[in-house]
Amino acid sequence: MAALTEAQAIVQLRRELDDNADTTSTDPPPSHLAIDEPALGSVNGANTNFRVRHFPLAGTATPFSLEVRDETYAAVAVASANRFTGQFVTTGAPAAGKTLFCQYYYQYATDEQFRAFLQQGYRFINATTMATVPENLYPALFAFVKYLYYLMLSTKSGDFFDSTVGDQTITKSHVPRLYFDMATETKEEAFKLRDDVKLGQGDQLRPAYGFVAPRQPLYTPPQ
Repeated sequence: MAALTEAQAIVQLRRELDDNADTTSTDPPPSHLAIDEPALGSVNGANTNFRVRHFPLAGTATPFSLEVRDETYAAVAVASANRFTGQFVTTGAPAAGKTLFCQYYYQYATDEQFRAFLQQGYRFINATTMATVPENLYPALFAFVKYLYYLMLSTKSGDFFDSTVGDQTITKSHVPRLYFDMATETKEEAFKLRDDVKLGQGDQLRPAYGFVAPRQPLYTPPQ
């Protein structure tokens, strides 16, 4: 594997995690696209505050990649949107009884979050920047970042995965547990990949979860 910059590492992590949602790029193409997703919020003729299920939104300026239409496919103007919470405000209150549908690209993590994960990963392998990471420790670094990524997804609020459409609630409460299991697996993989490299170089590392006491001589009772 050739030496990577931090920006290149983030792109590669997104590819491996299938979280490529940069709408300004065709390589990799956007991978998370919500189409005709009902907006969350009350359509009562007075409310202008709504929310989408998935966030952060992809893009760099309001309304990012968000398009909103009603059941007749007429466009609904968006005055502002919060990329990080998925909340948006319409320029006027949709009429009571209308149904709003959203189309947008989204990510599970921002570049800023990936950079924070990498910073923790550098400490994990005793590095300070991407430039100081030996190439044979890239797999350990990437595995540790994936652990943090899956752990983040497992701890997101429940309504990230659940939604209410009319009087029906669509529940996906099993999803956080699946992400937690993936976090556990990748954490174990990260420790193994790191320790295998370090031990192969002759470094003496403490085991991740404790230490092994030196072998003691057999006790011989006095005669």
